[in-house]
Amino acid sequence: ENGEFGCLAVQVLNLLATKGIDTVGPMVDMSLPSTLVKAVFLFFDLPAAGSAVTKVCWERMHGRLSRLLYRLCEFPEVVRELMKEGDLSRLFDMIISEVPTHNVIWRTSTGDALLRLFRRGFCDAAVCDVRATECVPRCLAALRNLVTFPAEEVVRVLSIVLTCVCQSARYSPLLLDDFRTWHGYPFL
Repeated sequence: ENGEFGCLAVQVLNLLATKGIDTVGPMVDMSLPSTLVKAVFLFFDLPAAGSAVTKVCWERMHGRLSRLLYRLCEFPEVVRELMKEGDLSRLFDMIISEVPTHNVIWRTSTGDALLRLFRRGFCDAAVCDVRATECVPRCLAALRNLVTFPAEEVVRVLSIVLTCVCQSARYSPLLLDDFRTWHGYPFL
């Protein structure tokens, strides 16, 4: 019963997030985007579902939480809140985190949210934050050292980083410089 209430609450937040900044603003004021990022990070360590019922519940929750995070990531106010809480950097860490195979969907959702953030909600202050927290160098270094990532996951993460770098060039060439300085082009 409590799980149903949680799913219903996330479903209502999803619906409210479709109404624009007037409803998203209070969510940002309550640090919901950062809380979601931290919650998704916790799901990286979920054990494999023990039963079919549990698996269905977890898949449903994944869909709802991912959709909510994705919707929120189109607003610059969300980016500012994530920066303030240090969770913009955490999103980059999450896309390079090693996870059990059954939890790769959470890492994939994180990458989708990060792409949405850079395409729709990004702001010029975020370029400085991403650079100051060395997100691009950390991702490139991690990709060179990750031996357990399947090749398609390495390509996916690299494409996310490259897309973020390219999208940020609308505001500043700083992340392009980081990509070049940390040998991102030869890695391609």
